[in-house]
Amino acid sequence: MRSVLTPPMHKTPSVGRGLHNAPFVLRRLVFGDGRLAGDFPDGITKKEGVPHPAEVRVMLRTSAVEFDGALVKTVRSAADGTWEVTGLNPALKYDVVSRLAGYNDLILSQVRPQSPTYTPPVDPTPETPGALAIRGIMDGLTQLEDGATVRVSGGVPPYTLQVIGGSLPPSSYGEQIFAFENGLFIIAYDAPVASGIYSWTLRATDSESNTVELSESVTQA
Repeated sequence: MRSVLTPPMHKTPSVGRGLHNAPFVLRRLVFGDGRLAGDFPDGITKKEGVPHPAEVRVMLRTSAVEFDGALVKTVRSAADGTWEVTGLNPALKYDVVSRLAGYNDLILSQVRPQSPTYTPPVDPTPETPGALAIRGIMDGLTQLEDGATVRVSGGVPPYTLQVIGGSLPPSSYGEQIFAFENGLFIIAYDAPVASGIYSWTLRATDSESNTVELSESVTQA
């Protein structure tokens, strides 16, 4: 992370509006195996060119107004300026804000975490839409954790998503599938997930009635 600059202070993104109405959505949305750290995406924190501890904030960046700018995690970088934030959803983008009293905030916008299991989809051009595709909530996981997302891409948005077979893990929430943005859906279920075998089939449909299905199964220890 480049050196924190000089006064006056720069305003950081505000915490997302309306989060108190759907806290479980945010918890499930931001969970994953993504990592932002030290020299990624832009190095350690500095003060006037010298490594220096600072507050590092990770904030959600999304077109969904009620979640945009939501503070996800805050850490303090070490004396050598190194820092690490883990447990992020690699399908999403974030702003990383370095804050040091008396200096401008440094904001790295629209960064995506590193992940050993997730490769961002390539968005087709509007003139040549790709085939409708779906990526499941298990992406690299062998156990269901406290978060689940489904990514639908290609075809002609907007999309709908529904369960057509089996059942998702049990949920005390009235609605279990949330359309978030740009083909990203949130699956809501109770955490921790009880032991057992869970199997389900999801069907995604685009605006031209094209469909694609995904079947998944997991044995929860």
